[in-house]
Amino acid sequence: MKNIKPVAILLTPVLPQSGGSGRSLRAWHWLQTLSQTYRVYIMVTDPCINITPLSHNFSEVNVLAIDHTLQSTSPLYARITLLFPFLVLVSKKCVVDWLHPLSNRLINLCLDDLVDEPVKYILVFRFYLHDVAISISERFPEAIIDLDMDDYEPLTRLSVAGAQVRLGRYADALRSFSAAIQYWFMERLVLKGYRTVYLAAEKDCPLIPTGKETVISCRSNKILFPAYFPLPPLNAELSLLFVGSLSYPPNEEAVKTLVISIFPELQRRINRPIRLSVIGRHPSPDVKSLLERAAHVDFIADADDLTASYAKTHIVLIPLRAGGGTKLKTLEAFAFRRPVVSTRHGVRGLRAVSGEHYLHAETPMEFAEAVMRLERDQTLALQIAQAGWELCARNFRIE
Repeated sequence: MKNIKPVAILLTPVLPQSGGSGRSLRAWHWLQTLSQTYRVYIMVTDPCINITPLSHNFSEVNVLAIDHTLQSTSPLYARITLLFPFLVLVSKKCVVDWLHPLSNRLINLCLDDLVDEPVKYILVFRFYLHDVAISISERFPEAIIDLDMDDYEPLTRLSVAGAQVRLGRYADALRSFSAAIQYWFMERLVLKGYRTVYLAAEKDCPLIPTGKETVISCRSNKILFPAYFPLPPLNAELSLLFVGSLSYPPNEEAVKTLVISIFPELQRRINRPIRLSVIGRHPSPDVKSLLERAAHVDFIADADDLTASYAKTHIVLIPLRAGGGTKLKTLEAFAFRRPVVSTRHGVRGLRAVSGEHYLHAETPMEFAEAVMRLERDQTLALQIAQAGWELCARNFRIE
């Protein structure tokens, strides 16, 4: 008799994909892990999904789009809790970004195909899907349920609020600050029901309050390595690179710092042609105009394959001051064997050592000095790139 695998449910806001956003890649890593033991049902809350790529990568995987069964926090509640975040203690309908099931009946209709299946495991990817997860778990009370938070939400949202203040977006900063307080409350209310709670950065694990039955574990972000590693270009022009979604305030702040402060300082101090490339989707009109007006700066709004861009790059710059978790852009630069100059925030959670795996810089002057050091000492640049690659291959590579 054929041995039938048990079933796992992966509840995720995004379709698992090996390329694209960091969330999609993390969900894809989960799918890769789960599919080794289970037949997987992916329940996706994103209304805009294309399930075609999955059929080429995984067998015994089904995708269920459940966006029609959910609703977001209403604008009215969001405005009220902006000033009174403690109201989340009264009702989760007040939590910013939270997804709420319209009814258990609609969720159950989506689960009808699983009624006779041996559902043994439920993985909830992202904290704001908690109520949806509870509705699903009530249908399968014997299943183990785990939560992957990815980022530590209160700290991340507080950090983003700081970036928004520095960008002059005070109303947005207030919303992020209020959300940080809300999620701090929520963590103390609902996390105790999970067997394991996962975070991307090990340093965030001690911050999570749970009961004795819940284990806090680090599940590092991992990436797919490129098919080949292009050698640094030999051309006379020094090429610098930054990659990141420009709709995210920490990345927007980093790009503005690069273009307004760091790059001009480098142009003044380096006696050779120099060019900066910025790759990022969804820039604000302000950032797009800044990039298009800047001399010797190339802006690429979208790039499906970054190999060509890294092949033209000598040094990757990561002047991040905010955000959460661990940075895929840093891991990506390591994987392409390019030397990295970064703030401490840009390498948080990666156990990277300044002077060995990357060069540390915080101010525009320090970034300029680090770039000049790598530009003058090719041996050092190769050593830094190789050490970063080895660190990434050892700890953050998807096999």
